Amino acid sequence: MIIGYARVSKDDQNLNRQIDQLTAYGAEKIIQEKFTGTRQKRPGIIQLFQTIWAHDVVVVESISRLGRNTLDILNLITAAPKTN
Repeated sequence: MIIGYARVSKDDQNLNRQIDQLTAYGAEKIIQEKFTGTRQKRPGIIQLFQTIWAHDVVVVESISRLGRNTLDILNLITAAPKTN
């Protein structure tokens, strides 16, 4: 399954561009959230890790949607629970 993840930092920001791109890519499910990227423990990321299974593909519109810098993203992936 292709699972998309879309995030913006503030409530007044819009997710439509990301959702459109993820849909066009073929995402079968899109997890959305409006939450700062400075925190690793975000509700949408937790939902993403609870949703994915082995062999699923996670897509984002931009790598910056996962974290603010490379170290944040590596820490996020390293700390991710093992998938089913």
